[in-house]
Amino acid sequence: MRRKNTQVDTKRTGENIENFMRQAEITVSDFARELDVTDNAVRNYIKGFNLPDTVKMYLICKLLNVDIRDIIVEFCGE
Repeated sequence: MRRKNTQVDTKRTGENIENFMRQAEITVSDFARELDVTDNAVRNYIKGFNLPDTVKMYLICKLLNVDIRDIIVEFCGE
């Protein structure tokens, strides 16, 4: 059986972070402060330029009260 190459869709994952932030009514600045990162780091997550590391992703899930499976979007390549 051939294993598929699974990757994270950073753009759609960022869109999910942004949508959950909007639902929680949390600003970029407040979110950055809670994560101990810069506002630009959060903007880069939202735009899909970068993904948060594992610890930050855990904190994001806790802050937004969502499961990681609701945030991360993956796609499979051949």
